[in-house]
Amino acid sequence: MRYIEPPYTREQTASCLNSAALRQAPLIWAVDDLCDNFVGYVIFHPYDEKSYEIGWLLCKEHWRKGYARELTKALIEAGENLQKDLVIECHPEQAATKKIALDNGFVYVGKESGCNLYRRKAVQS
Repeated sequence: MRYIEPPYTREQTASCLNSAALRQAPLIWAVDDLCDNFVGYVIFHPYDEKSYEIGWLLCKEHWRKGYARELTKALIEAGENLQKDLVIECHPEQAATKKIALDNGFVYVGKESGCNLYRRKAVQS
């Protein structure tokens, strides 16, 4: 959470779950491994009229295991199925996120609310 925001209080957590996760067409999803261990969560929601935002927050014990890369590939496929551009926002110091974005065809397009913004154009069929 170093680059995202301070940990939530119970009230903030309940509000986030009710507004983003526990609704039709959730904005975030929990991710677990093959043994049902919680790994973290992914973000996949409309960003603007032509784009979806993707992202992930993983528990530290699951860093460097390839989860972020695999989740990114799955989210790119979901975006392609919707024929939407994809964006990733990240703190300028998040080198791993920047590398994953660039390795997966995202292009740096500028800053938005203090975050670096990377965009991947939709593949038109």
